[in-house]
Amino acid sequence: MIDRNAVLVGTVLEIELCVTAGGVSTEFVRDVPWFGAIALTSFGLFGGGVAGGLVGGSRRTQAIHGGLAGTVGGFVFATWLYYTLVANVYLGAFYGLAYAIATVGIPPAFAAQYNALLPIAFGVGAVSLYAVEGAVAGALVPPEWITPPPFYPS
Repeated sequence: MIDRNAVLVGTVLEIELCVTAGGVSTEFVRDVPWFGAIALTSFGLFGGGVAGGLVGGSRRTQAIHGGLAGTVGGFVFATWLYYTLVANVYLGAFYGLAYAIATVGIPPAFAAQYNALLPIAFGVGAVSLYAVEGAVAGALVPPEWITPPPFYPS
């Protein structure tokens, strides 16, 4: 049985972190662009860990809930990443992620030939990355670390 509340809490945490990092534009993000890329791609760990810790139970149950939270949060992140790459609007930490994508070493001939498909491929990769991060973090977080509030509706 899936605990929707645990998945929802993990997903909301991922989306909140993504919106905060993506919306805050500071000089630090412009000066150290790799920090934004690493921060944005690691938020699946937080949401998956929270979802897995809230649900408790076996490691498999925790991994499933963490993976679900990571998938939903990753879909929101991938949608924003797709918009960023297509519209050329680089705000906050997405500047660092776009910088990392531009300097990762994609051959120019390949990028020119598949220009329309690359944002989709990066979006699918982002959802997969968040789902795997969420499942791993959900399975590794002991349920004793996160105690639910006294009234936790199921």
